Amino acid sequence: MYQKFQISELFQVFKIMDLIPVEGNVGLFRDENSKAVLNCSDSEYQKYLELKEHKLKEYQRLDKMDKKINEIEDLKNELSELKSIMKDLVSHLQSNS
Repeated sequence: MYQKFQISELFQVFKIMDLIPVEGNVGLFRDENSKAVLNCSDSEYQKYLELKEHKLKEYQRLDKMDKKINEIEDLKNELSELKSIMKDLVSHLQSNS
């Protein structure tokens, strides 16, 4: 998916793309045409991927918790309904005795 380049190869690619290294910032390059600063650091990209994966797992965990909370709320409502039915039944039985 992504190509790995050696530093010398990167400089060749950057020359073609009109990218200039930013002084004092390894891995940062400025595009001559758009003036955008590009981060070409493998370690920064790896950190981004790890953070993205961590956030995805956290969202999935929170989604599971929301589903469990909804299930508990449903059970509470059903239990409340059963209690009401039982009270009505007991009341009905007492009135018929």
